[in-house]
Amino acid sequence: MQLQRLRKTEKKRVKQFLLDVYGYELPSGYSYFVNSRNKIFMVAAGMDDLLQFKLDRVGLYIGEMNETEFRLSFCALKWFWACQGPSKNQYELTQTLTEMYMRGQKIPCRNEGRHFYTLVFNDEPIAIAKAVDGTLLNYVPKAFRGEIIL
Repeated sequence: MQLQRLRKTEKKRVKQFLLDVYGYELPSGYSYFVNSRNKIFMVAAGMDDLLQFKLDRVGLYIGEMNETEFRLSFCALKWFWACQGPSKNQYELTQTLTEMYMRGQKIPCRNEGRHFYTLVFNDEPIAIAKAVDGTLLNYVPKAFRGEIIL
């Protein structure tokens, strides 16, 4: 489970997906690493010496990539939102839908197909969700779920 440098072809795929789905540019001046579970991390450039250690994660976890898609992490979303502004593909939630989502429930979606969305409540990003056949799948970690958060 050692980190490896993200290959150029994988970096291109992540870069294109971020641009197409969220409208974000993958910043230069950083090194990108991937672990055995296809989780991608971003660290300051010049940190390549980290590869000599048996690490599973380092820096900012930006997301997970599989054969067909890239799921942006919530921390990376907040970072991109602060640095590059709001994302495209936003899905505005009402108070009721936000409460349902933060309790860990799947919520109905008016869009068909399979797409990733930035869930927004009161002009703030609250999560990344994947719409699958009229339902927004819940990716909120159990540690962050609850009613007190709102």
